[in-house]
Amino acid sequence: MKNLVKSLLSDERGTETVEGGLMAGLIVGGLVLTVAAIGVWVQRNPLSAKRKHSIRPGIR
Repeated sequence: MKNLVKSLLSDERGTETVEGGLMAGLIVGGLVLTVAAIGVWVQRNPLSAKRKHSIRPGIR
């Protein structure tokens, strides 16, 4: 049993794959959060014709 545990702890095959998967997951998670935050910001601050005041006085 000790030999099995030692061999599993010393075996480093696949660690680069796991590290790459974790990095990809973190990047994708960050992108999802960024897009969601931008969506919320756009909903709260629309750049549309709903504004009460125009840039130039007298033009609506």
